[in-house]
Amino acid sequence: MHHEKLEQANRAVAEWQSKVWTINEAIAKAENTLAASERRRRENALAASLGDADAQKNLDEVLQDDIRAVRDLDNLRLAGPAAEAKLREAENTHRLIAAEVKQSQVNELVLKRIAAAQDADAALTAAGEALRRYLDVGAQIYALTDDLFGSRRDDVEGWNRIAKSLPSPFADLQKRQPGVFLGGGPKLADAEASHWGVTTFKKDAA
Repeated sequence: MHHEKLEQANRAVAEWQSKVWTINEAIAKAENTLAASERRRRENALAASLGDADAQKNLDEVLQDDIRAVRDLDNLRLAGPAAEAKLREAENTHRLIAAEVKQSQVNELVLKRIAAAQDADAALTAAGEALRRYLDVGAQIYALTDDLFGSRRDDVEGWNRIAKSLPSPFADLQKRQPGVFLGGGPKLADAEASHWGVTTFKKDAA
């Protein structure tokens, strides 16, 4: 629907651009006619005033050409601004429709992003539960380890190995948001919906 309206707006802009160009060409042609008439008057004025019939005939033709050119030029100079106003109107309509199309595309992508966030929420929840089991077992192992000063605890429990095994987006997160506190916020899908002002979307079952 939006794309059809955009195509119609494109055609309207092209149509009025063509009409403005045609009017400007006609104005230039009428101006050239008047300039040529002035030259012909100068060339024939003396002879006509001395009774030369051919020169007088030429002046009569020049007069008729001038009358038509002046009339056409007056009409075209009135039509020109009106056509340019129509062109600006068509261009403005095109901009508005293009903005609507872009916003529609954004809305569709936002819903896709929320759906991706829901998948991420499910994966992160499962990963969090698995990592908690991993750490619990690591704590059990550490409890059986002789470590008088606690210097080996992080190594035994595997915190560094967890950090190194995380997918690349986590490294990007650390670079882009080095001071952000992890966890404690809403689910990613809910936060994404809130960010874009989306109040209704299909929620996955808890």
